[in-house]
Amino acid sequence: MENTVFEITLKKDKRIIPELASFIAESAKKMGLSQKKARFLCFTMETVLEYRSDAMDENSEISIKVDDTGSYFRFSVTDFGSPYILTKNQQAILKRKLVDRYSFEQRGRKGQCFSFMYKYDALVPKVEFKSDRQELLDEDFVFRRLKKNDEDILSAIRCLYDTYGYDYYHQHLYSAENFRKCMNSGTYVPIIGVNGHNQTMCYSALDENLWFEGVPEFSNLVTNPIARGKGLATKIFKEAEKIAEDMEYEGIHVSAVAYHPYTQKMCNKLGYTPSAIEYEINPPGTGGYDSTRRLECVIGVKIFNKEKKHELYLRPECNDMFNMIYKAENLNYEIHNEDPDGDFENVLTYVVDTDTSNCFVKIDECAKDIEESLNRMIQSEEVKSADVVTVNLNMNTPGSVYGYDALRKMGFICTGCIPGSVNGDYMLLQSFKVAPVYEKIVVEPNYYELVKELYKLNRIDL
Repeated sequence: MENTVFEITLKKDKRIIPELASFIAESAKKMGLSQKKARFLCFTMETVLEYRSDAMDENSEISIKVDDTGSYFRFSVTDFGSPYILTKNQQAILKRKLVDRYSFEQRGRKGQCFSFMYKYDALVPKVEFKSDRQELLDEDFVFRRLKKNDEDILSAIRCLYDTYGYDYYHQHLYSAENFRKCMNSGTYVPIIGVNGHNQTMCYSALDENLWFEGVPEFSNLVTNPIARGKGLATKIFKEAEKIAEDMEYEGIHVSAVAYHPYTQKMCNKLGYTPSAIEYEINPPGTGGYDSTRRLECVIGVKIFNKEKKHELYLRPECNDMFNMIYKAENLNYEIHNEDPDGDFENVLTYVVDTDTSNCFVKIDECAKDIEESLNRMIQSEEVKSADVVTVNLNMNTPGSVYGYDALRKMGFICTGCIPGSVNGDYMLLQSFKVAPVYEKIVVEPNYYELVKELYKLNRIDL
């Protein structure tokens, strides 16, 4: 659940743009954005609004929406003007990293929307922590959801600090205020492991990416070094499953790194079905590993609702791999290989993460001319700047085969799927600036069949 700060629809009028941009930037500062990022936001908003105004008729309207997502301050611009072709000035904004993330959504008759996101800065809590690394006082642990009070939140931050100092990857979680915002978003559910002496030794979260609504990711797993080897990771994972079922989620997915086997072993032990490999998804040096190349994750899923019917529209060449995944997870499904009949729209969204040089694309509907829309997007400067493009293609809509054909023609490989979300079952397809180093990927034996089918489908020969 995102908190909409305000939404406004205006007639085309360039005169109000500077004052509107300044007002929104000031609002962002009051909500916790740094002064530097607020300046970037103001400049970006002025540039985009002026650009979109030039593409609109005199009587056209433009809508501006401001959201607090917990981790990000986001403003979105929606209009029905001409399709986006970014000028060199806009391209320069993106390349200079004046935004943290941005996305474009083409919504057919609902217009088109450009969103810009600014991550709240980590405000290091002004609390002198006495490290718990010195001694583990007892091993009688209770695992539970984090409460929103200061004591619980600071105990979680302390767990991050005692494990990583101030080098934890998700920097915004060092701020109690940002931590609370994440919890208030409704899509981030922190979980802690606490012993009888009130030492928080383990932390994780269910993080629901709204692209896979209802199937949150088990993420942010942290165990204090002095408490490792005691099975805390497995226990907090089991607690996460109970919480997810109590919250009536459809299931859970987990992205386990593929440069060591330990998280994969835990997923195997808990019965997660291998469903995908995300190649080169992590920047070089992630987790202190190989700094010479981008690194991979393998995805495992556990879907709670086995009765739901999954209608999959696939090309015949995909049948073997998806039969294997859906049978292994014991899902109720049917594959359709026939060509679709009917008229469809192109509904797609993309997000560029400049920090990790990733572009993520979500396609929910495809018309026959999807190749034209995809080519325009993929060839845009902002998408070309990303090292990796990962497409999530909804397989539950008949036109998805048009999207699959177009992406394969453009050189994308199919790397699996994430099934079961409220939005649909999503096939993953990827494209890379530099080809993955397939032989360096570390996978557990239960992933061998998935890798075998993936290589066969994509004609990868090692």
